[in-house]
Amino acid sequence: MEFNQNQMNVSVTKSLKTVQNTLETDLNVPDTKQDVDKLIETRGEIILSEAEPMVDKIRLSGELITHVLYAMQGGGMSCFLHSYPFEEEIYMEGVLPEDTIKAEGELDDLNVSIINSRKLAVKSLLAFHIRSIDVDLIEGAEEVTGEDGVQVLRTPQRMTGLVVNKKDMVRLKEEVTIPANKPNVAEVLWERLSLRNPEVRLGREKISIKGELLFFALYKGEEENIPYQNMEWELPFETELPCRECDAGMIDNIKMKLGGSQIDVKPDADGEQRIVAVECSLDLDIRIYEEKEMNFIVDLYSPMKKWELVERAFTFENLLIRNNSRTRINRTIQIQGKGASLLQICHADGTVKIDETEYTENGIQAEGVLAITVLYISGDDRYPINSFTTMVPFSHLVETPGLKKEDIYELSGSVEQLNAVMLDANEIEIKAEISLDTIAFKKQTGKAVIDAKELPFDEEEFAKLPGMVVYIVKNGDTLWNIAKKYDTTMQHLMEMNDLDSEDLKTGERIFIAKESRVLL
Repeated sequence: MEFNQNQMNVSVTKSLKTVQNTLETDLNVPDTKQDVDKLIETRGEIILSEAEPMVDKIRLSGELITHVLYAMQGGGMSCFLHSYPFEEEIYMEGVLPEDTIKAEGELDDLNVSIINSRKLAVKSLLAFHIRSIDVDLIEGAEEVTGEDGVQVLRTPQRMTGLVVNKKDMVRLKEEVTIPANKPNVAEVLWERLSLRNPEVRLGREKISIKGELLFFALYKGEEENIPYQNMEWELPFETELPCRECDAGMIDNIKMKLGGSQIDVKPDADGEQRIVAVECSLDLDIRIYEEKEMNFIVDLYSPMKKWELVERAFTFENLLIRNNSRTRINRTIQIQGKGASLLQICHADGTVKIDETEYTENGIQAEGVLAITVLYISGDDRYPINSFTTMVPFSHLVETPGLKKEDIYELSGSVEQLNAVMLDANEIEIKAEISLDTIAFKKQTGKAVIDAKELPFDEEEFAKLPGMVVYIVKNGDTLWNIAKKYDTTMQHLMEMNDLDSEDLKTGERIFIAKESRVLL
C-alpha cells in the first residue's frame, strides 16, 4: 500500500515578549561642525541588523541613530547625526536556535541635552517587540493506492499555509525641483522623510507596492541675507517586487519601514543648485499566506486485515481576521512655555506609539499616543527656527468578530494623514488620521496518517464472533467506528439497514451480519 502525501508549510507562534532597555551615551560634535549653542530638534531611529535565536534567549544587534539640528554659537544653524551600535541578550524561555525570530525596535523616548558646546548627552528608552515562530512542514496522506478494499476517513479542513517568509528591500528614487520663487540651495540643514498610505497588492509572481513619500527640507539659500527656506513635497511612488511563490488571492502580512536615505543637491540645466535628489530604501518583512482545503486521511482500515497506523499530530495557526481600521484625532495644543511665539509652521511629523492592547468581547482595545513634532518659524531673532514635541493620547476599539482571548493577533499603527494649522501665536490645531492594522490567528491541532504496517489477522478470534449482531447506538458513536469495529464497511451497513445517511441516533439498532465479511 502506497500513500500519496500532501504538504503545507505553517507557522506557529511559540512565544511573544516586549522588553524595554535604556541606552545612555555621550556624543561629540564632529570636528567639522561649529559649537552648539541651543538644540533646535532631535530625533532618533532604531535599526535592527540581526536577531539571532539561541537556547532560551535572543541576541539583538543594531544601532541607534540620533539626528541633531542645533543653533551654532555666533549665529546660524547646523546639523549632524551620530550612530551608536548596541547588542542585547534577551531571555526568552523555550526559544531554540532553529526558530524564526521576528523582532521590531521602537524608540519609546529620546532625550538629548547639552553637556558643553562640544558634547551632548543622549538618554533613550528602547522597546523591542519579539515574536518566536516555529515554521513547520505538515505532511499527511490524502490518497492510498496498491491495496483493494481499503476504507479511508478524511477530515476536510481549511488551513492557512505560510507560502513566503522573508525580508527584502526596494529602492525608491525621486527628484524634486525648487520652485522659481525660492533661492538656490546652499546647504540642506534638516530633512524628514515619511511613508504615507502604503498599499500592497499581490499578483502572479509579484508584489505591487504603492504609496507616498512625504519629503520635507529646511535649507539655507545661497544669499546670506535671505532667511532659511523650507519646502514640502508629496511624492507618490509605485513599484513591483518579484516574488515567484505568490499569486493573486493570497493573504499578505507585509510590514514596511523606511530604511536608509540619502539627500543630494544637484545643478539643473542652467547649472544652478535647484534639484534635490531623494533616494531611500523600503525595508519589507514579508509573510504571505494561502488558505487551502486539506483532505488528510485521519483513519483507515481494511476488512479482514489489521493495520498499525503511523500518525502525525501537528499544530497550526488558521487565519481568523485581517482588518484595517482608522481613527481620527482633532486636538488644539497650546505651545506657551515650549519656545518663542509661533509665526509660521514649517513642518509637522508624527509617530504612532501603541502602549497597550487588551482583548475585550467587542474587539481589541488599543491605547496609545501620537507623538508629534512641530518645526516652526519663531518670533525670536536669535533662534528664528524652533520646535516642540507633544503627545496626543488616543483610544480605539478595533472590531475583531470571532476573536477569542486565547487567539493570537498582531496590531500595528501608522499615520495616514497629519495636518497642523496655526490658530494664533501660541496655539495650533492638530488633525490626524491613524491607521491600525490587525491580523489574527486561531491556534488549532490536527492529525494525519502518514503510513501503515499490516499486522497478522487473528483467525481464531474472528471464528469466535457471532454470526449476527444487533448493535444499539450509543452517544458519540459514528457509522465509521461501528464498521471498523465489526470489520465491515459503512456502505454494507447502510445497505443492510436501509440507511439514507451516515448520521445515527442514540438508541438506534444496527444489524451487523458476520457473513458480510466473506463477500468483501
